[in-house]
Amino acid sequence: MCWRCWRWDLRALEVVLPRIRELRGAEQELAAGALTLLSGILGILGPAIRKGLEQGLEQGREQGREQGKQELLRDQFIAKFGPLPEWASQRLKSATAEELKSWAGRILTSTSLEDTLR
Repeated sequence: MCWRCWRWDLRALEVVLPRIRELRGAEQELAAGALTLLSGILGILGPAIRKGLEQGLEQGREQGREQGKQELLRDQFIAKFGPLPEWASQRLKSATAEELKSWAGRILTSTSLEDTLR
């Protein structure tokens, strides 16, 4: 287990355990049993869950970067060529990362939107 994960687990226990201690009788037994069961499940599934979360976060960051590139290029296209026609907006929305990079370089020397998006 990584050190940060262990610290997160420890903080969670610092919140949960005092609340379980406040309970009495059957409620306390039920809560303690649930914590024990979840600890076992998370011990087995925890690394997979964390890996999935990390992958999801990375995908979200990548999508955010691509969206940022699209927005920047849109602003540059408008500044240089005026309002974008619908076909250009659609092309920009469906562009691959390679196309965005190519267009970002080409806009510096192109004289038309069509030439930039070729």
